[in-house]
Amino acid sequence: MVKRIIIVEHEKDADYKVFFCDKEYQQRNHHLIAGGKLVVSKAHADVKIIIVEHSFLADIQILRTNFPE
Repeated sequence: MVKRIIIVEHEKDADYKVFFCDKEYQQRNHHLIAGGKLVVSKAHADVKIIIVEHSFLADIQILRTNFPE
């Protein structure tokens, strides 16, 4: 089953905080959302994420190329 993912605006609404890293070896917990699909509606989402600006705040670090479309 493909995970359906939505990007939310507020940290309190997110299941995970995501940071975009530059190198593959920097990825951490990326398997939680990799291969997923972005959706528009919260009602259809399995996982809610928010993008953060610093790696130390993130639960997941992922390359932009591995981020769901």
